[in-house]
Amino acid sequence: MKYVFSALLLIFLLLSTAYGQVIEYHDHQYTSPTLTGVKLSAEEQSVRIKKLEFYRQIEREKKDTIWISSKLVKETLTDYPINELQIDNHILSAKGYDIASSQHDKDSVQINKSSLLNYLDTTIFYLTRGFKKMKNHQVQLRHQFQHSGVDEIQIEFDSTKTNIPSESFMILYGEFPQDFLILDSVSIRWYKYRSIFFRGTSITLECYINESDKNMKVSVKRILTVRDTSEKIHDSKARVEKISSICGQDERELTTDRAVGRLTGGTCTGFILSNGILVTAGHCRDLNSRQIVFNRPSNGTSHVNAFRDTYTIVANLFEDASGVYTTKGDDHAVFLCARNAFTGRLPGEAQQAFFRASRDHEPDYVRITGYGRDDEEEKNKELQTDRDRLLEEVRYYTDDCIWWNHIVDTESGNSGSPIFTDNSSRIAIGVHTYGGLSCAWPTVEPNAGESFESNDFEQDLNHITSLDIPTKVVDHVHYVNHQEGTVLRPYRSVAAAVASSSTSTPTRLQLVTGNYAESVVIDRPILFDTPVGPVTIGRGAGPGRLPSENYLEFYSPFSQPKRIDTTNTGPSVESVMDEPSFNLHPNPCSDILTVELSNHTKDVYFRLLLLDQLGRTVLEKDLKSRGEDGKVIISVQSYSSGIYHLFWKEKEILGRK
Repeated sequence: MKYVFSALLLIFLLLSTAYGQVIEYHDHQYTSPTLTGVKLSAEEQSVRIKKLEFYRQIEREKKDTIWISSKLVKETLTDYPINELQIDNHILSAKGYDIASSQHDKDSVQINKSSLLNYLDTTIFYLTRGFKKMKNHQVQLRHQFQHSGVDEIQIEFDSTKTNIPSESFMILYGEFPQDFLILDSVSIRWYKYRSIFFRGTSITLECYINESDKNMKVSVKRILTVRDTSEKIHDSKARVEKISSICGQDERELTTDRAVGRLTGGTCTGFILSNGILVTAGHCRDLNSRQIVFNRPSNGTSHVNAFRDTYTIVANLFEDASGVYTTKGDDHAVFLCARNAFTGRLPGEAQQAFFRASRDHEPDYVRITGYGRDDEEEKNKELQTDRDRLLEEVRYYTDDCIWWNHIVDTESGNSGSPIFTDNSSRIAIGVHTYGGLSCAWPTVEPNAGESFESNDFEQDLNHITSLDIPTKVVDHVHYVNHQEGTVLRPYRSVAAAVASSSTSTPTRLQLVTGNYAESVVIDRPILFDTPVGPVTIGRGAGPGRLPSENYLEFYSPFSQPKRIDTTNTGPSVESVMDEPSFNLHPNPCSDILTVELSNHTKDVYFRLLLLDQLGRTVLEKDLKSRGEDGKVIISVQSYSSGIYHLFWKEKEILGRK
């Protein structure tokens, strides 16, 4: 019987590969001439501003929100959530921001001054220079890459020959107005010297070089294309009848799930765990040339959607066994992604959705959500979900090869989907890897997926979590009694995780989003990381937000995050307008907020207005753009709790130094 299964499985794998997507690699040698910036005329500057401003307007409206509280050592931005806090000499250094901490609240987080952390450069560059300095750039090169007869196209640059100066960038355009990608000297490395997959058959490259830059060069070494062959599903009745992994009637339903994405360049699904790590099937192994896309539009194709939702895979560990039985129980991949060049965020930070993972659960029923194929055109390659019985857990000779048998409806494209509990806890117990033959359990093999209980699977999850420094996971609502500090068995409290950490070498604590209503003593080198959403630490905090007393939310409609400074002056928020720069200096452990205008070439007066939600002015003050006259100190305790909007407008240019 084993040999019968072997032959049938081989047929299934071959057919499931044939009726999917074909990714092809084409050598394409192209190297641009060396480019040097030139000074633009006023008319050329105006044209450039209008063109790039159009692309900035395509972005969704950004709201940079800063929460201030005397009860919490934490800053949260709603659109660019903080994901790391570094404790260093009473400076809480958030990833992307610095927070000055001059005092602490005894009912919240206590900072032990005798042993603090001075570790890691947390500088993050957000790609705003293309919009900020667009009037100083000129298109020095325009080139189109085309390959007919394909559905998607991607460019791979030669990293040894491509040079983008620090103030220059390039824009890649697709065939649709909303399809474009901006790459500079930082983000091109995030994307591993590849573009994302563009819909259609062509990509247009434009190089924008700053007037002060020299020696810009772009070199392309190959083009990757994807051809969709899924239409053969509808033409092959035999394949549907004999090879389908639908268990009886197809009961899958269309759904949405921000934690589930589709891998480009193939037919696989992936999902986010509670510590930001991503998981898929091991036979989706060519991850180095792939990206994962979330929030895919419902259009019946596998084409990528908005570029803010696409992430390049930069590191992965996988098992892809070749044996018949071990294929099901030794077939996983765990991976990390680079930041999105459009938003500067990682998948977990942007999606703020995830699955808790466990090796200890064995529910009666499970759900599987993924991008499986479908004979109904409107459902083909759409995100679908189904719920049905979990049959059994199978251990194949060794603890490194364990899988779940189930009869949940799946199809080709569901590989890498989460197998999870069908309740609000969303606990994943494994990854779907195998479609059975007609799913006729017990006479024929059912569907299956590798269990998180496989030792190799757990080891790979732990290893990729701690690639740079030792890491422990904390989740105050995880439904597992075992506490080991892993994503499968996390600690329930911050205090327990701190107590288990080294007193001499840095440890990162990954906190799953939510409230940790506890007192914590930080007496050793700790780096806090919130990979899937904002976190509050301290007593009396309400769910999902800061304590109700003494908080202000400031919204600046013209500002975007700039970059971290190594001082303790607080987050720097820079206007996308030419001038002025606008800086906030909040202290989350204090009731004082400083607003400052600076970095202006001339003395300019601005009127600052603080409005409540009803539009009433609660503070009005004139500020000068330079010097001490450009600062105003706001006491949080002077205002009622609520949301406040901070605006300013230019009054006059004095024209003197």
